[in-house]
Amino acid sequence: MNLKPDPEPLFERIHRRYRLLNSILSLGLDRCWRRSAVAALNLKTGDTLLDVGSGPGDMMRFGKLKRVVKIGLDPELKMLRPCLRFGFAVAGSAEFLPLSDHSVSHLSAAFSVRNFNDRAAAFREFHRVLRSGGRGAIIEFSPPDRNFSGRLIRWYIRHVIPCAGSVISGDREAYRYLSRTIMEFPLPELIEAELESSGFFEIRYRRLIGEVTCLYSFKR
Repeated sequence: MNLKPDPEPLFERIHRRYRLLNSILSLGLDRCWRRSAVAALNLKTGDTLLDVGSGPGDMMRFGKLKRVVKIGLDPELKMLRPCLRFGFAVAGSAEFLPLSDHSVSHLSAAFSVRNFNDRAAAFREFHRVLRSGGRGAIIEFSPPDRNFSGRLIRWYIRHVIPCAGSVISGDREAYRYLSRTIMEFPLPELIEAELESSGFFEIRYRRLIGEVTCLYSFKR
């Protein structure tokens, strides 16, 4: 039985200020993290990018993607509307991608994997829709180390994010949920193993600036 709370109503409540809060709560690093993911994908003119859990399309905004066919996918329709300025918008879940086999050359997922109800099913779907030789990139939060800087980051995640989110969005519960999912997300070694089990290879991960996020790159 899946007892994980459904995040969709939470994102529906905070969708109007989601991008602003991302920037504030990450101290402006979220754009840097996304640029790192775009660089890892090595996109070229004519490629097709599926962004899973796209939200308002933050991964689709970058100038380097102008000549790429972009598809933003998210279960929350209100979050998806801004995607239409950058490409296509498709409603759906990561576990049941509404795309045909081998239909995209590249795939990204930025800060959405921790909200999947079934990561194994989602990673199998990633493998199904990617073409042979296709590349994927995931950016996701990861519990920081327990050194001094890591303890400061943990305090920030547990206390500042819910408080600041409550003040700006008016919804403390939504940001308590986000804070909790950051701290409960598996360590990078487990995500690497899950991607390998799904059939991917050339899997690499590295911590990004700020130490609280990891970039995973992989190939089909």
